[in-house]
Amino acid sequence: MSSLKSSLRSPLSRAVRSVFSGEGVSDPAGPSLPQSANIVFDLDPESLALADGATASSWTDSSVNALTFTGTGTYRTNQLGGKPCVSFSGAAGQYMSAARAGTALDAALTSQVCTTIIVAKSRGTNSLGCMFGSNAGGNSNFMVIDGAQGSSAIGRYANNVTSRVAPAVNAANMFVMVHTSTKPYAMGTGTGIEHVYLNGTCVTSDNNPAPVPNQTNFGLAAQGAGGQRALLDVFRVIVYNARLTPAEAFEATDYLFDHFGQVKPWAAVSDIVVYDGNSLVLGVGSGGVAGSYPYKSAQAMGLAYGQWTNVAVGGITATNMQTKLPEWSGIGAATGKGMKVAAFEYYNQKGSGAAATIAASNAYIAAVKAVPNTKLCWGTSLSHAGDPDTTRNAFNAAFDADHSNVDSYVPLHLDASIGAEGADSVGGNAYFNNSSTKWSDIVHLNGAGYTDLHNLMTPGIQAL
Repeated sequence: MSSLKSSLRSPLSRAVRSVFSGEGVSDPAGPSLPQSANIVFDLDPESLALADGATASSWTDSSVNALTFTGTGTYRTNQLGGKPCVSFSGAAGQYMSAARAGTALDAALTSQVCTTIIVAKSRGTNSLGCMFGSNAGGNSNFMVIDGAQGSSAIGRYANNVTSRVAPAVNAANMFVMVHTSTKPYAMGTGTGIEHVYLNGTCVTSDNNPAPVPNQTNFGLAAQGAGGQRALLDVFRVIVYNARLTPAEAFEATDYLFDHFGQVKPWAAVSDIVVYDGNSLVLGVGSGGVAGSYPYKSAQAMGLAYGQWTNVAVGGITATNMQTKLPEWSGIGAATGKGMKVAAFEYYNQKGSGAAATIAASNAYIAAVKAVPNTKLCWGTSLSHAGDPDTTRNAFNAAFDADHSNVDSYVPLHLDASIGAEGADSVGGNAYFNNSSTKWSDIVHLNGAGYTDLHNLMTPGIQAL
């Protein structure tokens, strides 16, 4: 479904930051934590002077705020890269907690403009355990790990856990989870945005910021009152009073894998695959992370976390996709890799008219192509219950006539299942989220539709 044109790799060094990233030149001494001035909490086992196997009953964070957690953990020396950890068995009483009121940690999380980084390793099978959190359940600030069947699902607990938790993280290896929240966020619908990253990959996001804490104590390896205990080794917990961008999430992950002497997740690939776009790329209606087109696509290409990322935002326009580009354009520089970008957006921009929609898309394409060592796979529009639509026809026709500005082109509008004009005219379509009469929210796909979308876009990405 794709036609290609050749492109030359940029001669610029990968060590040089993208002009879009606003991050300057890499530290020649090696990677470092971004926005270090905004760290308000840093729980580091290296601050504990204990013997191997000793009980860790008190642990003070290494930031200037010095918040002390108390409880019961086991100090273990010479773990990853020779670094220590504090280990928790998941047994009763095996957790640590700290008072929330009046702390800088509480202020950061309550502001909903914050970042939490957890470096840990699962120690075995458990049902649903809290790695670091503030509430016993509900849609809360409650970072979880599920180590069942030898692998872990990791994310933030929500009323529907699968909507915020990413599957298939190898329980035998260290992982870096980065959770960010910001309010407001003007580039899409909603009042803010929340991201969950694993080893640098943004696996899921929401168009609202994470909720504020609502329990007396913070908890480590359990929620603050000791329930939902987790079986894991904790190597670092860092909290910022600022949001890290997708590029900065990769920078932080780069630093932490380097610090603990672990092979970086992207070491085996030459390019990071970046999925960009609106709620269709985000996976609304897919039934969770595993049902989204980017996850299906990455799995089909054999990509692990840290080798791809999904930076889509629900409700975003092509214009705001260009505005948002500085948030992720530095991923290539942060990892020392090229980038393969897969993107499309029509529906949210279409209200500006055909000419403006085409122009906005071409401006975004030009901005992506200006990022050093980056190639782009571009898709056209999907069908929707508003068809027939002359704006949509003009948009698709323009790219059919000339797509020489992209490296790979996927005419989604020609697909009989999700792209054809008026695909719902017979009273329903099995690939959209309501096949009874018309699509319930006009445009979103279901699991079968996202599989179809992946089958269309993935060959275009592989051709880059």
